[in-house]
Amino acid sequence: NISFDPESVTKEPTKEDETLIYEKWCGYVDNFMKIIVITASDEIKKAILKQLYEYGHNDADVLIYSPE
Repeated sequence: NISFDPESVTKEPTKEDETLIYEKWCGYVDNFMKIIVITASDEIKKAILKQLYEYGHNDADVLIYSPE
């Protein structure tokens, strides 16, 4: 359950928090890539992986709630 009251949040993420969030995101992407099948060239697969990793640089709210 990831629901919480955003109004009650009092801490803004630090650079260390953002790094930890990004590392966690990349772990999720790596696990996702183990369970899906992409029928494409290795070049395309690498491009998809790169874009998924880049998406992890979004704000934590985007990663939690997007797409809504």
